[in-house]
Amino acid sequence: MKTTSRILELDALRGLAAVAVVLFHYFIKYNQEYTNSSNIIDPLVYGQYGVHLFFMISGYVIFMTVDKTDSWLKFARLRFSRLFPTYWSAIIITFIIVSIFGLAGREISWKAFLFNFSMLQELFTIPHVDGAYWSLLPELMFYILMGVLIRFNLVKHIRLVNVLWLGLILVNQFIEIPELIRQIFNLKCGALFIVGVQFYLIKHHTRHWDVIILIGAYLLSYFTVPNHIAFAIITSFFLIFIGFHFGLLKFLKFKPLLYLGAISYPLYLVHQNIGYVVMNLLEIPVWLETTLVIILSLGLSSLIHFFIEKPSLQYLRNRFKTK
Repeated sequence: MKTTSRILELDALRGLAAVAVVLFHYFIKYNQEYTNSSNIIDPLVYGQYGVHLFFMISGYVIFMTVDKTDSWLKFARLRFSRLFPTYWSAIIITFIIVSIFGLAGREISWKAFLFNFSMLQELFTIPHVDGAYWSLLPELMFYILMGVLIRFNLVKHIRLVNVLWLGLILVNQFIEIPELIRQIFNLKCGALFIVGVQFYLIKHHTRHWDVIILIGAYLLSYFTVPNHIAFAIITSFFLIFIGFHFGLLKFLKFKPLLYLGAISYPLYLVHQNIGYVVMNLLEIPVWLETTLVIILSLGLSSLIHFFIEKPSLQYLRNRFKTK
């Protein structure tokens, strides 16, 4: 298997997307659930769509890996080592803190906690350890689809797969498809992944109808958001990817953003419920409270990145190589 170098612009975008989600949860979602105060910065409600940018980035970088991988087992090992050790550490830390200090409406049973280790809890309507984990299932289903394509030598037919997938997404808007099927086939968020895949194909393996599929995926991404303003944000992500395609995002490659990109996965996993617990405990001015919680989240995610994510990734991938 060929190794792939990191794309720093996309790392930086991943960091910005994570920060957008964090600000949404701290300034908007927390106020909606736990206080009677008005939203501090109303436009931050759109920070929730940072997740949609994650999906586009995943479509690009994961298919980049698929394009250079000749074994579904290698691909599965790569994804497992990247996802699960960090995720497991995050759910353990979050569950312990919420269990000790309490968090109304977000406490779960031991059985639900244990099932969360599978990352499949949403398929069975089992509550998440942290509500932010809803986005992990679409990611996981996309990875599984890519693994299936590798296993059955169908990667070369990715354009046909994308067209069929978009067809299912469109049918889903007019026919009531069982929720389990929607989740397995990623019919809610699939268009966003396809956008990323198509941008990769256009950059590296252009065929004349790639742009048509890309435009179709962009248009169907309308169904991933609730209103026109949110779709305008998706459109801005689309334009950002066009800028990336033409090399216009090199200005993003500076250390603070790249660092945020490096810790974005643990930051996404641990910021919400733990942040809410701390905010409930503090009785200080809201601006200071939020500042402290953001610093705490960045610190905790940094610790997980350096002491769990990186070591486990290196250890597992070395083990897999020896096998």
